[in-house]
Order: sequence, then C-alpha cells, then structure tokens
Amino acid sequence: MCGISGIIGGSFVSARPLIERMVAAQHHRGPDAGVTTFPHGAALGHNRLAVIDLSEHANQPFTDHEQRLHLVYNGAIYNFQALRVELQQLGFEFRTSSDTEVVLHAFQQWGEQCVEHFNGMFAFAIWDAWQQRLFVARDRLGEKPLFYAYTHDGLVFASEPATMSLHPDIGRALSEQGLACYLALGYTTGEATLFDGVQRVPPACCGWYTPGQKLQLKRYWHLATHFENKRIDIPDSRRIEELTALIDDAVAIRMVADVPLGAFLSGGLDSSTIAAAMVRQEAQTHTHTFSIGFRSASFDERDYAREVARVLNTHHTERVHDDVDLAAHIASAAREPLADSSYLPMMLLSQTTREHVTVALSGDGADEAFLGYPTHAADELHHRHAQNLRRLRTPLTWLVNALPISFAKVSFDYRAHQWMGGLDMDDTDAHYHWREIFSPDERTGLVPGLAGINPALDTFRARALDVEGSHYLDRASYVDLTTWLPDDILVKVDRTTMAHSLEARAPFLDHRLIEYAASVPVECKYRNRRGKLILRESQRARLPALTLRRSKKGFNAPVSAWINTELRQYADELLNDPRLREVVDGATVDAMLSEHRRKRRDHGLKLLNLMTLGLWLNQ
Repeated sequence: MCGISGIIGGSFVSARPLIERMVAAQHHRGPDAGVTTFPHGAALGHNRLAVIDLSEHANQPFTDHEQRLHLVYNGAIYNFQALRVELQQLGFEFRTSSDTEVVLHAFQQWGEQCVEHFNGMFAFAIWDAWQQRLFVARDRLGEKPLFYAYTHDGLVFASEPATMSLHPDIGRALSEQGLACYLALGYTTGEATLFDGVQRVPPACCGWYTPGQKLQLKRYWHLATHFENKRIDIPDSRRIEELTALIDDAVAIRMVADVPLGAFLSGGLDSSTIAAAMVRQEAQTHTHTFSIGFRSASFDERDYAREVARVLNTHHTERVHDDVDLAAHIASAAREPLADSSYLPMMLLSQTTREHVTVALSGDGADEAFLGYPTHAADELHHRHAQNLRRLRTPLTWLVNALPISFAKVSFDYRAHQWMGGLDMDDTDAHYHWREIFSPDERTGLVPGLAGINPALDTFRARALDVEGSHYLDRASYVDLTTWLPDDILVKVDRTTMAHSLEARAPFLDHRLIEYAASVPVECKYRNRRGKLILRESQRARLPALTLRRSKKGFNAPVSAWINTELRQYADELLNDPRLREVVDGATVDAMLSEHRRKRRDHGLKLLNLMTLGLWLNQ
C-alpha cells in the first residue's frame, strides 16, 4: 500500500522541489520509503508501505532494465504469484519477489490489457520515456484512489487531491459541481471533486495521456453485464457451495503478506464471515481481530464482536472510543471533505489495529453486493406501497412529524422522515433520496447559486440506466456498487487506514465474488425485508446463530448526540467560522443548529457536513 504522484511536462528545475513536496505530503501513506525519479519528460514520486518483499530492491518508482518504463503503483495484486509463473514461462526474468515487478512485466507483455489479468486493488501510472506518454489505471471497484488535473503545460496526478493542490496551477478553488454533490451526499461522486479542476479516474478505467492532449480513458470491466446475465437454473445447495468456495479463496489470496495480518470484527455477518474464513486458513495460529465501541449503548457492538471472537477462538483486541480524539478525526476528514459519521470510529479502529498488525481484512462490499442495507428495505417498501400510501399523505406526515427525536443509531424517526420525502419519486430517485443529506431546496437555501444543479442525482440516474432492464433491487445494488461504495465507503477506508500506514484488504470486493453476486437472482439475496440470504446460508455452519439472525446495524458514530454534548463548543466554532459563512447562508445554518439543539429535528449529518466543509475551507 502506498501513495503515488507525478508531474508530466514542465521544467525539470520546477518539478524537482514540487514532486518532493508532494511525496512529503503523502508520507502517511507509505512511511517505509519516499522516492522520486526524473525520467525524461516526467517527475514521479512514491511513498511505500512495504507489505510484500520488504527489501529496497522493490522500492518505487520501478524501472525496467532498458530505463524506458517507469512505474509508480499503489495497491496489491493478489494473484501476482500465478502471474509471475506465467510471465517467467514467457521469458521474463525477475529481480525481486514483489507484485510491483509483476505489474511492470504484465504491462510489457499485454499492454493496456494487463489490467484484465489482475485480481486486486490498484492505482498505477507508467511513464514511457521513449514514446513520451503516460498510462494510468484504476481497479475494478475503486478501492485505490487516483486523481488528476491539467496544468498549463501538462498533467499532474496523485493518490490524494489535497496533494495535487500543492501545484501552483491547481490550488484549492472550490468546484461548484463538487459543492452541489457534497452538500447532497456528504461526498462527491462521478469524476468531479471539491477541488476545481481536479478529477478522479473512475473505477475500472484505464487510458493514455500524451502531452498536449487530453487523458483518454476507457472502461475495461462492465459489471452491468453480470446483472443482466442471471444464472437461474441452479440448485440452492450448489449456489451456497460456490459462494463459500469463492469467499474462502478470496480470503486466502488476501492473506499473502510478509508482515503481520489481522481482521476488523464488528460482530456483524460481513466481518464475521471474513474472520471465519481466516481462521480456517490459519489453523496453527490465532487470527488477530479488532473492534471498537462507544459508551452510547445503541452504537456499541462490542458484545457481538466478543461472542464471534470467542466462537472462532481469535486473539481479540477492542477499544472504547475516546471522545477527546473527535476534533482531530473530523479535521483529518477535511483533507477532502467526507461527511460520513463512520469516518470517526474507522480512524480509531485503524489506529488500534496498526498497533498490532500492518494488514487488516475487512467486510466491505457485502451489503452492496448482497442487498444488506436498510435502504434496500426502504426500496422494497417504496416499490410495493408508495402509490397506495400517497393517498394517506396528510395523516402519515402528521404522524411522522409527531415522532420524538431520539438521536439513536439508524433511528426510526430519521428513517421515517427520509422515507416520506421520497414518497412521490420513482424507484431510482427514491433510492437516491434515502442517501440525500441536503435536499435541492435546502441546498439552494444554503447556496443560492446552486439552484438547478444536481450532479449527484444525475450520476445515480445514469448508473441506473446501465441496468435499466434489471429488477429494481438489482438496480439499487448496481447503483450502490458504482457510487456509494467507491466514492464514500472506500474513500473512508483508504484514507483512515492510510492515515495510520495500515493496509486494508476487502475479500468481498474480489471481482469474481462481485460478478457472482450480480448473477444471483434477487430472491436468493433478498426476501421479506431481509437481505444477504445466500450469504447467511453459506455461513450457517461457521458462525453463531445470533450473528446470522442480526439485522444490519452499520458502523456509525453518535454524531447527532455529540453535537449537543462532547462536540458542542467545537461545532459552534466551526459553524460560525467566517470562511464557511462566505460560502453558505449563516441564517440557515443558525436555524438548523437551533432545531437540532432543541431536538426538534435530527440535523446531525447536515451539521457534520457543514463542519467538515468549513474545516476544508480554512485549510
């Protein structure tokens, strides 16, 4: 796991100090080595977190023996050992045992089609010094980030957008499209970011950049086809066997490392499934598992994690969230604003885990692939009953508005307000609305110039059209896998783990598993307001009955309560900051905070959104 950066074009004199500053800015992503190189026409930087082949010979930028191709690479290719054997048979000689060298030789052998051979998470760039052009690629699901921007004489790229803002041609101007998207969702989706002029390479895309031209990207993996091609006439028992075997193999290949390894464990189905598969692989040793908890009972899941750890006989470590860390965690989230309350516990979990291991396996991706979110239950309720319930709008609205505000985790009052807001929408727009933080009218109230701008909804609609003929829950799954997952969940995981130089690996994001889940009929994944059915069945012999019965709880933090207690003074300072109020309407913010403090409405996510935005504006 690493950080990459590069400058294409410009003078060698100006590029040297700039790329060195970019490498220094991403030191947290790779503390083991920070290296720069200056092949003709480019300046490349790399921050290394050594996981496979810890020797200096595997440091990057990595160059072929002809000094033609120069690689900077972030990620892990899990099938690198099999590819290495194949490439050796084709005549390639290796000077390291790293997956980095496999990436370079795979590119030499297969060109841009090399990405189709990789099973892993990756973002990499290869500068061809002879042809003076750059090849970039990002993994299928978007686990590893890659951003780029054009300068007056070339292109700059990096693992983090804040790093790119060090370039004098980029800076930190605010993107109107990015702001509209961020206020709507708490993150930016699609190619836009909050940094004006900075774009992200989309997942499953690769392409070439030649100085003087635009970056030409193309998609090399099409998940939509797997949703369209259902495997129908298969016995349930065979499906379960196939899924179990895929999970075990996905875990096994992600356990290859030359450093200590463990797993995140919440006690829910997803992380417990991964831990159980790890235990089967590590028969001779204790698997290390890690969890954190809160003092607030509705947010604390440590009892469930302990029970799974006891049944699996893992070496379990847990920690209670320390409230004094809150301000620092929110500030770190502002490097590129991410208004996700689970960012806070994820930071602490990463910190705790890194004290013991260098690599941790996670359960990310299962909810999106196997229909496990509460939003999928909302989708079903909306699809089946919204038309009839519109006739009862007046009494329903009165009942929902009369509900007491609890600030509890995934509270009924919050979900009821959200669901009613989507009553008049079609399935796709309603699914978007379940995740919406500020509505279009609320965004216009905050920033009048955003009237009529809704790039987030446009992106959701475009993704839904990719699988237009599919079941409405499959459309929801595909939208989640191509928006919420890469642009929120995986951003959070990448940034929080990298902040502590920890590598996170997600077996459920093995593209074979994702393709398999897409091909499974909806009724095998979701039925009667209950999701992940086939996944539960696959784990019946491995996990406690309580774990299999539990509904989705999520990894949220009690931000709504904190804004009125532990974070009260900090929230007041951030929400009254002059820089924030240059962008958003202060009276609207004051009214929102007043309603929240009096528990008239739960505005926790909205206020966190604005607090994080204000911090970024100050940075």
